Amino acid sequence: MPRKSLPRVASRKQVFTTPWFSLEEKRIVGEASPYYALKLPDYVGIFATTSRGKVVLVEQFRPATEGFMLEFPAGHVDDDELPIDAARRELFEETGYNPKTLVQVGMFVPDSGRLGNKLWCYHADGCTKSKSWTPERGISVHEVTRVRFMSYLSSGHFRHALHLANVLAAVLAGRWALGSGLRSTDRSK
Repeated sequence: MPRKSLPRVASRKQVFTTPWFSLEEKRIVGEASPYYALKLPDYVGIFATTSRGKVVLVEQFRPATEGFMLEFPAGHVDDDELPIDAARRELFEETGYNPKTLVQVGMFVPDSGRLGNKLWCYHADGCTKSKSWTPERGISVHEVTRVRFMSYLSSGHFRHALHLANVLAAVLAGRWALGSGLRSTDRSK
């Protein structure tokens, strides 16, 4: 399908800045009103499994949702850092695990309507816990069986949309299979 010529940004300026994000006003040629976008750093999400095949999750209070969220280890990519290095760092900082292998399985745009950053998705397997790790305040680490994780997916208990994208990316990359247990209601495992 042929595209029209791309709109051109005539000007851009930051109109609000915090340590976590900035708000950028963009003037598009031919548009009367400005467009506003949030500028955030790129971030990484790590779908990690232990050397015993358990899925590594973190749980923490999220002020934006005003509740506790069950998620994959994740975090920002620092300015001087490659995404894979950020993934390795965040996995260790939040869980104390080091991966045997760490593979990029996808890269997504979290919200093309308002955000200009990227989510870099990784799958880490063969993870082993370091004895020198010090837990981060406010983060609980959970190691769950495949059956339990699949029940979290089907029940909506694991509902972070960007981390669900990481599951799909791992499946499409052939690094994880949505097998038995997807509809399991057995919560005892």
